Amino acid sequence: REKERERERVHIEDSSSSCIAPGAQRACCQEYLSYQDLLVLTYLDRIKTQVMEWFNNIKKQNREVIRDPKGLLMTSTPEDMFNVIHMQLAVARDKLPREHIKDVVNACLQVLREVQRSAYDELDRDWSHRDAEGLCSLVNDMQRLQEKAEEFAIHVVSGVPQEREREQLLEMVEEVSSEYLSIAVKAVTYLSRCVLLDLDEPVFSLLFSPMWEHSTGDAAGAVIAATLQDYFRDIHEWLEHYFFCKFCRETLSLTISTYIKSIDTRTTTTSTTSTTSHIKCDTSFSGIFQSELSASKQILIDYDYIWTFFKSFETELVQGGLRVNEREREKEREREKEFNDFEVALKREMAPLQYIASIISATHISAVEIEAVRLYERYGADGLKIVLAALTSNPSLERDEREDGVLIANKLFHKTFNGSDAGSGIGTGEDIYASSKKKTAATGARGKSSGGWGG
Repeated sequence: REKERERERVHIEDSSSSCIAPGAQRACCQEYLSYQDLLVLTYLDRIKTQVMEWFNNIKKQNREVIRDPKGLLMTSTPEDMFNVIHMQLAVARDKLPREHIKDVVNACLQVLREVQRSAYDELDRDWSHRDAEGLCSLVNDMQRLQEKAEEFAIHVVSGVPQEREREQLLEMVEEVSSEYLSIAVKAVTYLSRCVLLDLDEPVFSLLFSPMWEHSTGDAAGAVIAATLQDYFRDIHEWLEHYFFCKFCRETLSLTISTYIKSIDTRTTTTSTTSTTSHIKCDTSFSGIFQSELSASKQILIDYDYIWTFFKSFETELVQGGLRVNEREREKEREREKEFNDFEVALKREMAPLQYIASIISATHISAVEIEAVRLYERYGADGLKIVLAALTSNPSLERDEREDGVLIANKLFHKTFNGSDAGSGIGTGEDIYASSKKKTAATGARGKSSGGWGG
């Protein structure tokens, strides 16, 4: 009886379908396919909206910074984010045809890339309001997000059946993965700025002042070294070794640039918005130092303290990218003496301190043209400001001598860049001062800086 009923049902359906014209059948199929595509697009939009909402909720939560078994600082954000993605994929696998899984993977990757763009913007905007612990945990979280993206590629994307689509998705995952590394490196840069911001009020804001020139207490370089030692000890435990090496390299460059750019805040140099325009300088005053020789000596004392500190991190600095170039190596060979690659590279990095000491004590810029050009090449328009500040700080020069020096320094700057746009140079040290107005300065930097200097 059941078989008989089934035959009757099939007969009735066949009779009904035979009553539909072929054209009408095609129209029905096309309408069905169009609605199917619309439903898939609607579903994917809903996935992206929902995933972004969950990511925002994760970000709004006050994530506790914890230590992993190795002592590295981290939060649970990477696990929470990829749990959301895997949950969406589990639903898609259960409810959708297999050919649409690739679309869900693609939608999730688009959300991750959007979150990455937001991470860049937030770092640029809020870095001065973060502490070292928070930035270290961010660096480590980004590395773990990179690892999870790679796992995602292995376990999820590789399961997409179509080879062409699988390759496209793997390429997207690779871009997302490498972008996490880029965010981590950028966060390391801001970590260095955060550390030096702690030295702004007790040290950098007082450089080239009478208190600095006639200090009877700890030298500024000693305070810088002691404070950095305190930070480096902690950050070495908080960061993966690769990123700690990057941090050491970045902090070296930023320490030197911030130090020498501090002299510009002691003078009255002004410029137009164009980086190659003539920079004017007030030459009417009689210098900012009591003695140009004592000021130069103080710079070299600070140089020795900073050199000794960074010399102790030779391995980390080399792994972080501080290396001698071939031209420098050939120059040392011509001198026919033994040399250490690292020390040559470190000397090059710290040379601006020696340049500015020579310019301050020079009786005429013609004696220090090489030093001036080196500062122009490294710092662009900021280098010109530094040179002018150093030239006009010499109390032994007469006003006409300072005016002559300023004129020659400007001409030398234009000659260095052949009259082209020189750019703004590295331009990182000034961020310390701009940010110090936004962030409450520490009452004293860590280590020796808590006691101050200057006697």
